[in-house]
Amino acid sequence: MAGFMPVGHFLVQNGSKTWRDEVTKLTDGRVQFDYFPAQQLGKASQMLDLVQSGVADIGEVAPAYSTSKLPLYGALEVLGWSKVLAAAQERSASYPSLAELFMRAI
Repeated sequence: MAGFMPVGHFLVQNGSKTWRDEVTKLTDGRVQFDYFPAQQLGKASQMLDLVQSGVADIGEVAPAYSTSKLPLYGALEVLGWSKVLAAAQERSASYPSLAELFMRAI
């Protein structure tokens, strides 16, 4: 998994690390991750390209760097992250976790 933030960053510790740990737990260790934080595999603006080209299987993508390839994500920037996150928190109780969705896909 390619990342652009340092390993101690709040979003890594409470986002991608939590997700990786949960996937590993739900698969009884069958799925594990090699994590490359802090732009070790490429710059933040290259994360989507790294995944699309197969350099990384999974990448932390910052929508602001990829709006030309993911135009709908631009709406998040316009709305402001605080409003989007607040709405997501309200809805999260009724939706499966990302780890659960991943498990359904494999």
